[in-house]
Amino acid sequence: MEEKIKEANKLYKPTLDIVEKFCNDLKLRKIGYTLGFYNNHELKIGKVFIKEFYPIPVVSLKINKYEIDIGFDIVTDKDYIGFIELTLDKEKVLNFDYDKIKEFNFEIYGYENYLIDYYDGDVENTKRLIHNSNEIKFHIGFNISKFSQVKVILGLLEKMKT
Repeated sequence: MEEKIKEANKLYKPTLDIVEKFCNDLKLRKIGYTLGFYNNHELKIGKVFIKEFYPIPVVSLKINKYEIDIGFDIVTDKDYIGFIELTLDKEKVLNFDYDKIKEFNFEIYGYENYLIDYYDGDVENTKRLIHNSNEIKFHIGFNISKFSQVKVILGLLEKMKT
């Protein structure tokens, strides 16, 4: 049993160090947040979704009325350390300024049916699909490969009006 605990700690420790650093930064900036551990995320690898049964730390916060979840995964590689997920109602996602995030690789998917990707690279087509959808909330999701991307995206959201 001791070896299993050591293995789990070895997986979680680097990620928890990043989370602690991030949360300390939020505290210094007086940004309120909550930290939880959640499982059953679906990670899209290529065209296939893979379920993560293990819990990962997720920091939830609000900036300019944007609901933001930042998941720091324990399974990482050079292209992926976690995700940022914005949750917006239909009106906000239709009026979102996508030019501000065009340099990032992102997806737009439903709140209820998260397996439908509404963004195909064409913002106008995306807005038509969203408008015709029965979903009332949507997510804009970013996979992150570096901790610095989190700061850049949050900085953009701080400058944007909802």
